[in-house]
Amino acid sequence: MKWSRPEGTFQLQYFEESARSLIADALELAQRCQAIEVRPEHLLVCASKDGLEQTALREFRSRVEQELPRSGSAITPPEFSREVLALFERAYRASDGTVQEIHLLMCLDVKCMATANQGPRLRDMLEWQLVSRTLDARGVNVPLLLSEIGDLDLLAVQPDPDFWMTVTGRRILDLAPNCVRPGAAVFSLLLALLLRRGPVGAGISRSGLTEPMLIEILAGLGGPAPEVREQVYRHLSSADLGSPDCLGQMEERLSEAAKVAVAMGWNCAHRKQVGGQNLLDGLLYADILCQPGRGATAVLRKLDVLGFVHSAMKSMVRMFDDTEGPAVPQLSQEVRQAVEYAIKVAGQAPVSTEHLLYGLAAVELNELRAVGLTAEQILPLLVS
Repeated sequence: MKWSRPEGTFQLQYFEESARSLIADALELAQRCQAIEVRPEHLLVCASKDGLEQTALREFRSRVEQELPRSGSAITPPEFSREVLALFERAYRASDGTVQEIHLLMCLDVKCMATANQGPRLRDMLEWQLVSRTLDARGVNVPLLLSEIGDLDLLAVQPDPDFWMTVTGRRILDLAPNCVRPGAAVFSLLLALLLRRGPVGAGISRSGLTEPMLIEILAGLGGPAPEVREQVYRHLSSADLGSPDCLGQMEERLSEAAKVAVAMGWNCAHRKQVGGQNLLDGLLYADILCQPGRGATAVLRKLDVLGFVHSAMKSMVRMFDDTEGPAVPQLSQEVRQAVEYAIKVAGQAPVSTEHLLYGLAAVELNELRAVGLTAEQILPLLVS
């Protein structure tokens, strides 16, 4: 991956709008500060509120902003520094091929920017009412957890930037973009500490905190806003899934999550024919809406191929179709066969998203084949 100068052929096709906006703002800030280079500090200062919440970087941002030179007259457009170019490379490798703002922020080397003073303590964030209540309700020994964490500050517990390029780091990044409520960043940090070997991770385990528990918490925090949920169900109610030209009697075998998956796949296809990739996007979004952390998402997590979640969430950014009244989704032959396989493997149980994932693997969907995912791998992981 090679990155060129900003005034050259910079490869913006690898960046989503959130990342592009951050880069543009950082370029403008660096120019106002009369800097000859765009540095990581400029990106951090220009981060969005949601990005700061997702990454627990708010305190670092305030400190770095105070240390930046005062704005002056505009000069020649700055180039990207070597550190920023390396950051772009890390963010690309940590993503599924499309860089979001959170990839840039997570991969920042904060320790090189904020070493002068000690940062806020991790335990102070753990003592937030929302965080402590959430952990206590799941049986975590919060006093013991606070004791094990001790006086560690946020700077000390920030993972090295290269961590986010590992399988473990990418698993956390699959969840983090959906978590914008207060406290989400704390759970991401705890998960990163737990999954890295060392005394801190061992201490966290002794408190009763586990990897599946944190993933479930993060998935729950990442649920859609009420207005999005209402919009999804309005979209679902307009889809005549029981029509003979759609699922027909097969609709009766589908769970709520599976029906949402088909309807959202239809939305991904702009209310045109639903293909296999559309259904894959739809079933992952249906998990976030109906059963956070479970279904197809849980299967993909166990197989370490959760990168598909990024694709699903990107697809959901598209505007919903404003067509009034019911309509009949058209399914490709591939999707029809996938649903038939899903019904067969589910037996007498309702068909859920994990069964649809199996069906897509059974018809050898290209996107699943590309990562070596087969129906045989998924079968043992299906909930009976």
